[in-house]
Amino acid sequence: MNAIRAVLGKELLDNFRDRRALLTALLLGPLLGPLLLGLLVVLFSVQLSPADPAKTTMPVAGAEHAPALMQFLAGYGVVPEAVDTTDHEAAVRSGELDYLVVVPEDFNARLAAGETVAIRVLVDGSRTRIQPQRQRVTRLIEAWGEQVAAQRLMVRGLSAELREPLRLQQEDVSTARQRSALLLAFLPYSLVFGILMGGFYLAIDVTAGERERGTLEALLAAPVQRGALVLGKWLAVVCFSGFALLLAVAVFLLGLERLPWASLGLAPHFGVSTALVTLVIYVPLVLLAAAVLMLVASFTRSFKEAQSWLSVLAIAPMAPLVVHFVSPLESSYALMLAPVAAQHVLALELLRGDGVIFSHALLATLAALAWTVLALVLSMRLYARERLLNVGQT
Repeated sequence: MNAIRAVLGKELLDNFRDRRALLTALLLGPLLGPLLLGLLVVLFSVQLSPADPAKTTMPVAGAEHAPALMQFLAGYGVVPEAVDTTDHEAAVRSGELDYLVVVPEDFNARLAAGETVAIRVLVDGSRTRIQPQRQRVTRLIEAWGEQVAAQRLMVRGLSAELREPLRLQQEDVSTARQRSALLLAFLPYSLVFGILMGGFYLAIDVTAGERERGTLEALLAAPVQRGALVLGKWLAVVCFSGFALLLAVAVFLLGLERLPWASLGLAPHFGVSTALVTLVIYVPLVLLAAAVLMLVASFTRSFKEAQSWLSVLAIAPMAPLVVHFVSPLESSYALMLAPVAAQHVLALELLRGDGVIFSHALLATLAALAWTVLALVLSMRLYARERLLNVGQT
């Protein structure tokens, strides 16, 4: 234990002196995820917030051909803006117009004859800034069309219900908190990213960094058991990764409730109790991440090579997030054996308010600890070999 404490103290002291690496590990990693999530919520709130009826305008070509429709729209606060252009598609494609409603010249004549009239709405699908306003306008036009259809039936002495034999009523019974979990699916990955970045540079420095500086040989020659040496270095990485996790959770706790969720119809909850449970879920992952970072870095022969390999490792945890969006992961005992994916699902259940199944959380913890032990054993065996000093060299 004295040897482990000595190695731990030495590694922590050495890395606390490197302020640049310290700021990157303990600030950039933990803060990047919360900042990106905050930016994402703000952008969604701007893009998808309901349009203000008092400020809704509608660029239209041929408004004079449909006075009844224009009057109907004006009653709901939509102000038609006449557009004098011959090339409608080019005007929208170039960005001169956000969208354009085109009314044909024979609109009234065909409508009076009982025919179906097509109103074109030209849009540029690659630009979403005006989407809420455009959707409101198109819904109002469709509503006016339904009124005309009902009037046609009434003129013929028929009930308007004849054209609607089936009415499908879809009701969303999810709570605002449950819907919030869809957007908060990014939170588990940001925590994992913070954990990895927290121990990223320290894991490289205590392995490939020492080999590159030539200090590893002197350290291995010291009267310290190789197992104690590995554990001391691993605990140092655990301290940095653990602090990064704590900082990231604290940022989410303080900042999540202050984002404009109400404009999206969402209401996430990330209180103190949720934050504490999140820490319990992710602490085993801190232990595993530190062990894996050290193991991978030990096989490299330079700081740059280790940085390249671990950069790929930092991106790998995004796989469960991608899979979850394509095909949502379901909590199961088999899934709990897969680190990162297990914590991802448990965190989403917690954010949804569904509650975390204790047996699943326990199995995920034990699995992460087992993988941690395996990684540490492999590292110890690697450090027990004298060829460690020449890893990667021929």
